[in-house]
Amino acid sequence: MRVGLIADVHLGNHRRFGGPLEAGLNRRCRQAVAALRNAAEEAGRQKCDALVVAGDLFDSARPEPQVIAAAMRALRAGPPALVLKGNHDSVSDAPGDNALGPLTQGMFDVFERPARVPGAGVDLLLVPFRAGDAREWLPSAVDEALGKIKVPRRRVELALFVHLGIADDDTPEWLRGSRDSVDVSTLEKLCAERGISFVGAGNWHNPESWQMDGGGQIVQVGALCPTGFDNEGLDCGSLAVWDSETGEVARHEIPGPRFLRLNVGWASAEAARLATKAGHGVYAEIVHSPDLAAEAATRLRTLIDEGSLIDGELRPDGDVAEAAARSAAAAVRGADTLDAALAGYVGEMQLEDGVVRTAVLERAKKYLAAAEER
Repeated sequence: MRVGLIADVHLGNHRRFGGPLEAGLNRRCRQAVAALRNAAEEAGRQKCDALVVAGDLFDSARPEPQVIAAAMRALRAGPPALVLKGNHDSVSDAPGDNALGPLTQGMFDVFERPARVPGAGVDLLLVPFRAGDAREWLPSAVDEALGKIKVPRRRVELALFVHLGIADDDTPEWLRGSRDSVDVSTLEKLCAERGISFVGAGNWHNPESWQMDGGGQIVQVGALCPTGFDNEGLDCGSLAVWDSETGEVARHEIPGPRFLRLNVGWASAEAARLATKAGHGVYAEIVHSPDLAAEAATRLRTLIDEGSLIDGELRPDGDVAEAAARSAAAAVRGADTLDAALAGYVGEMQLEDGVVRTAVLERAKKYLAAAEER
C-alpha cells in the first residue's frame, strides 16, 4: 500500500499579504488551494491508495464557505482523502465542533475521534488532535484506534497518523515539553509496544524524520503551506509518500507560498528569483541596517516590480531592534508612575513606518483604563 501524507495546509483568507479577493478567496488563499490541489494530483501520480491530511486543513475553525468548497474541489483531484482534525480546525473536542463537518458531505473521510482503517496489508490508525497533554492522552487514543486487541492476533502492519509535534534533543528548549507534542523516544516506545512500524505526523511546521530501532520510521511531514516568517525558508511544502511494502519514504516538493528573510545584497535577490522560477509565491522580509534603509526599500520595490516577489516588508536588523527594546525597558524602570512608564516605553519602542507614536500611546491608555474598570 502507498500512502500520501500532507499536513498544515492552513487554508484561509490570511490578512497579512492577503491581496485581492476573487470569488471569496484572497491571493494567499488561492496559492494555498493550488498547493493542496498539486499535492493531491501528485499523490495520484505516485499511485497512492490514500492521501492522509494530518490536521489543520483550515487555518481557523470557521472558514468561509468559499474556502471550504475550494478545499473539497482540490482534494477530489487525488486519491481518497483521510482528513484528521487539527488544533486550528477545532473549537473544542465535542463532536462536530470543528470546521471539517461539510467535508463529510463531499464523500471524504473525516476523523474527529481515533479510528482504524483497514488497507491492503496495512491498517491505518488515525488519531486526530485532542486538547490536553498529549503525553497523557496519546497511549489511550492509540488503543482506542486499535480496538480491544492492542496487538492483533493476525500479522498485520500498522501505521499511525497523528496531529502532534515531535521533539528530540535538537528541539529548542522553550518548545520542548509543550502540551501538543511528544518526545520521539516516548513515541518510539509506544510504537514498539503496539507493533506500529510507521508514524506520520502533522502540527509542527518543520519537516523531520527519525529511524526507529526496529526498522520503522517516524516522519514529521512539515507544513504544506507555511504561515509566515516564523516558517522562513524553502524546506516546507512537501508530499511524503510511504510505501508499506518497501518501508521507504519519498518526499515530493509542492510549490506554494514561501517566506524568505533577505538582505540588500545581490545573492539574496537571486535567491528570491530562483524560488519564484521554481513555482513558489514568494514573500520577503528584507532586513537592513539603518544606513541601508533607502537601498533596502529600492531592492524590495525592484523585486516586486520584476515579479520575483509577490509582496514584502522592511525590517531593521536585530541589533537595532534589540537596542530599541533595551532602551524601552530602561525607560520603564526609570519611571515613577504607570503613565510615565507607558509613555517612556512607547517613546522608545520600535514601530513600523507610518505608525503614529502618539496614537499608539493613546490606544494603550484606553486599554489599561478599560482593564481597570473590569
